[in-house]
Amino acid sequence: LTFFLKILVMRLFSGVFVLSNLLSSVFSFSCPDSDGFFPAPSDCSSFYQCVGWYSYHQACPSGLRYNYGGNYCDWPDNVKCYEEIPTTTSGSTQKSSTSSMSTTVSTTIKVSSTSTESTTTKSPKTTTTQSIPSTTSKKTDTTTKSTTEKQPQTTSTQTTMAEETTTTEGASTTPELICSYLEDEPITPEVRSQRLSTCMFPASIVDSVEPGRKENPANVKIVEAILTEEVFYTAFPNANNAYTYTNFLKALAPFPSVCKTEIHCKQELATMFAHFQQETKIEMENCFVCAYCKTWLHWSVNTYRCNPTKRYYGRGSVKLQWNDNYGAFSQAMYGDPRVLLDNPDLVATTWLNFASGIWFFVAPQPPKPSMLDIVSGSWQPNEAEIAANILPGLGATTMVINGAKECGPNPSNPTASLNRQRYYTSFAGALGLDISGEKLDCKDMLPFSTAGSANPAIYWDPDYNCRLVNWQTAFSALVDGNYQRCLDSK
Repeated sequence: LTFFLKILVMRLFSGVFVLSNLLSSVFSFSCPDSDGFFPAPSDCSSFYQCVGWYSYHQACPSGLRYNYGGNYCDWPDNVKCYEEIPTTTSGSTQKSSTSSMSTTVSTTIKVSSTSTESTTTKSPKTTTTQSIPSTTSKKTDTTTKSTTEKQPQTTSTQTTMAEETTTTEGASTTPELICSYLEDEPITPEVRSQRLSTCMFPASIVDSVEPGRKENPANVKIVEAILTEEVFYTAFPNANNAYTYTNFLKALAPFPSVCKTEIHCKQELATMFAHFQQETKIEMENCFVCAYCKTWLHWSVNTYRCNPTKRYYGRGSVKLQWNDNYGAFSQAMYGDPRVLLDNPDLVATTWLNFASGIWFFVAPQPPKPSMLDIVSGSWQPNEAEIAANILPGLGATTMVINGAKECGPNPSNPTASLNRQRYYTSFAGALGLDISGEKLDCKDMLPFSTAGSANPAIYWDPDYNCRLVNWQTAFSALVDGNYQRCLDSK
């Protein structure tokens, strides 16, 4: 009996302790803004998450400090301590471990231990204050206005796209970002698998990316090793001033699945550059006075409402066109379709020129797979696609871009595919990539069909109680938070 009384008392004490911590986190910190992440006064090892003016105290893993500039937990040497900031709290600062802290966020950075035993440590995930990015050229950087993005929180940890790695004594201690989804959403195994290649970091990650910076994301450093600035400008000697090497590196940063490994990076770069070259070589069917506003699609009108003073003609490395594409790209990049619907010129004048093309390269368009999945080998043709002569290689990616306009026996643009093949061969040679045996053309291919292997239900449809469907809607399940946005739109 005494034993059970002790257990009961311990559980009651534990409950009071948790409740006191929760009340302390809510009432002890005065939020500077309604939503966001802020350093904890007098404690560099923790931070506060504010949601609707309520504050929630979060702790970094042992040995790390909160990096206010990047909104993540970082090594102490990389962090300016905020202990000197005037306190807005009453009482002492709460400390907690990663195993017991009350949190509504999941992991976003991975830190490798430097002890002799191989270990891994995780630190909390935070959504960051995002800004419309800077324009980078060879000589100057121009920064545009910023916007703060509020993102819903959930208590569920979502799938991460990077495997755990370990280090031993003497290895690098630079924190490695991993990508994950915050929202606890009703997804299928197919969607979960697809999210591994479409997960994106917040746009704010580009702010600190510069050529040669040792803290650049892992995929950016892989590209720097393969594609030097000199080779880049040799390959694009007549590029518009907005298409700079720095802008390309910045554009890569939000897409950790692109050039994730050196094995596939050369082919991914050659494929992207071949298509970028073709799309930007000549003016597309642009009508600069036309709105390019899809008023006939109810979901486009409701979710991606056109700004009557803007025009959504082709801009960027793949000539992004139409309001629904600008809105969807803006939603994926900033969590807000209005950023680019109200500022479409950013797709032409900032690093978004390359990022729009990379986004198009990464995003699947059922029944068409993503170009990235074709190049990386994640997509494999089934019997229907083999019968349609759709085989892995550059030709299949051309089919993804323009279908029957450039492919098949009687394309309306019979020279475009040949141009892409020529550019691809040239870039492959410059990168030292062996493309022998690869199917480069698409002249004998039939279009992708619903009988193919890349036709998962990846959109939530508000007209069907936000069930996943195979047809396109404004709410892709590959974009974090879209399920709740679908429910809110009903």
